Amino acid sequence: MRVASEHIVLPADSSWGFLHQQHEEYPFKWHCHREYELTLTLNARGRRYVDDDIGTFDELDLVLLGPNLPHSWSMERRVDTGRPISTYVLWFTPEWVSRLAEGFVEYADPPSRARFPLMLEILDLLCAGEPQRLASATYGGRLAPTRKQRKLEQVLGFIHEHYTRPVTAEETARRFGMSQSTFFRFFRRHMKQSFSDYLTALRIGRACSLLLESDEHVYVIAEKAGYANVSHFYRQFRQEKRMSPADFRRRFEPTGEDPSATRLRTPSFATSLTDRTH
Repeated sequence: MRVASEHIVLPADSSWGFLHQQHEEYPFKWHCHREYELTLTLNARGRRYVDDDIGTFDELDLVLLGPNLPHSWSMERRVDTGRPISTYVLWFTPEWVSRLAEGFVEYADPPSRARFPLMLEILDLLCAGEPQRLASATYGGRLAPTRKQRKLEQVLGFIHEHYTRPVTAEETARRFGMSQSTFFRFFRRHMKQSFSDYLTALRIGRACSLLLESDEHVYVIAEKAGYANVSHFYRQFRQEKRMSPADFRRRFEPTGEDPSATRLRTPSFATSLTDRTH
């Protein structure tokens, strides 16, 4: 099953997006997107798939996902058959998270962090009152998305569309009018990692999905994940996962156990939010 790359459009008047849905049945959709996602799932039991992690969940499941992590929920049954499954989803961008971490030192200290929402509540009360202009409306200017931000979106879109073939930094740089050295600096400055590391993470993630979802031979999976050389695939897989593809497949084989009888296992979000932040 191919990982679907979703393009999420946030409201123009908000720094985050929100979606509430109710379902009688919940379709399995293996997908990813560049935004962080906070998901609350109610009245369902089943399995949660996040990259190479498979965990069970119960009637109240709250999960925070980092950017570009393939994920999906497999609903096996409703807890209360008389009520629908409810999902509440919030999305926010990596740029917003970075600005939050850099701009608010309160998040490094628990007491300060607890006071921070009170300050926001005061600001909200001010916004609800009668405004009084203290400076000219023509002073200053509004910031539009920069050309570099738009180019980064295009670069990432191209990589996600073509990473399952032998796409190179040279090809990508040429496509977007940059020299290879300029492209390397551009990518590392904005993504905080090298082009090759980013490409490897995408390909190994794709390989993990195929190992879990099919019985195909490893060399076929390597080719579908963008590797022309199987030995190179084995080396990179071991470096990323600390095990062979065959061991990975055996480790995550379905056990057939009842999810309701298994303790909830939450994915390692420390890894999700640092190693996979793009």
